[in-house]
Amino acid sequence: MRWQVSKSLLLLFLVLPFVQSSIGWAQDTSYANDYLAAKKLQIALRKNDRRAVANLVQFPLLNEKPLASIKNAHEFLARWDEFFDATNIPALLTAGAEQYGWRGIALLNGTVWFEKGKIRAINSQTAAYQKAMQTAIKQDGAKLYPSARGFDKVTFQCTTKKLYIRAQQHGDDLRYFAWKKGDSLLTKPELELTGGKYDPQGTGGNYNLEFNNNGFTYSLNVGHYLCGEDCNDYLAVSQGDKQLSNEVCTEVKP
Repeated sequence: MRWQVSKSLLLLFLVLPFVQSSIGWAQDTSYANDYLAAKKLQIALRKNDRRAVANLVQFPLLNEKPLASIKNAHEFLARWDEFFDATNIPALLTAGAEQYGWRGIALLNGTVWFEKGKIRAINSQTAAYQKAMQTAIKQDGAKLYPSARGFDKVTFQCTTKKLYIRAQQHGDDLRYFAWKKGDSLLTKPELELTGGKYDPQGTGGNYNLEFNNNGFTYSLNVGHYLCGEDCNDYLAVSQGDKQLSNEVCTEVKP
């Protein structure tokens, strides 16, 4: 009898942490409003109630650069097809809201993210979105010096006290362009670098972009995704192990 009790207790101690973890994961009350927002989104999509969806969105709704972000509900409704279409709506309707660690609640593997009971990000790639992105890239490229045109994506853009900086993806090549602050972007950049490296920092969205030039290293340290306005991004320039400068690099948002 003693052995049976001890064996049962041992089994309980082994299983309990997994049971508690499962319960905590499914019923984390700190995300209750986000689970509710996900359900509201699905109800509104099922009814094709676009206004109700717009009311759930936290504005501004940021887009990948250079596509302009959405400032208000009027703009969101006008550009609805960039976010929702006949391809992703059925999938969203059948998806269950999931918690992705400390990053929060999302539907359909991060297609829609929620925060404080609102939609904070929509990461869909509808046909209308891709068309709008290509149009934005052409329009943005027309404002740049020829060597900076033809990019596929603006990875990051920021300003320091003296510079305006863009890191862009050109096919498989990550490139760095820096102009004197206030200069026309149609003029030749002060510095152009190729062969950059993208180095993600953890799972919070932070990353470093590193470019080398004749023994000098230019590093864009992007850290604001983890702690928002409490963190700064930096442009650090070093030669070997010696850091030559480290300047705040304020992100330029589309």
